[in-house]
Amino acid sequence: MIKVLIADDHTLFRDGLKRIFSETEDIDVVAEAIDGKDILKKTREYDWDITLLDINLPDINGLDILKRILSVNASSCILVLSMYPGGRIRFRAIRRELLDILTKDSPADQLINVIRRLAKGGKYVNPELAEKLLLTSSRFRDIIHTLSQIESYMFLNSSLQGNL
Repeated sequence: MIKVLIADDHTLFRDGLKRIFSETEDIDVVAEAIDGKDILKKTREYDWDITLLDINLPDINGLDILKRILSVNASSCILVLSMYPGGRIRFRAIRRELLDILTKDSPADQLINVIRRLAKGGKYVNPELAEKLLLTSSRFRDIIHTLSQIESYMFLNSSLQGNL
């Protein structure tokens, strides 16, 4: 069973996620948090596998919360949920190697698949964001500019799978 903490300040969104997970056999919501302070309190009270973290919490910046969670448990798996598909916060998080980011407009089956992948030790990177990140790296930029569109897509997928 994959144990999940949902950290989001919107009740309706948390309730929607709980309803989605209630229809799966392998994902269980063991705790909820409405802000950063609540997350820190829950880290002392509960044990879970994956944190679903809204990057824009009302009291503590989402990136600061990430650092605090990881300082308590370095092996924590955190899936950042953001309503900003290509925003600066997202890109900064990726730059800090927090690569597991999913937009809130993603389909439910994608969320479930990402959670399962993370629970098995895998990673998830949004393809558009991965391309943006890789294109900012001079090493990848030089390679990609010499490839055709199909070759670029294949190269990006291979690099995300760790085959390079």
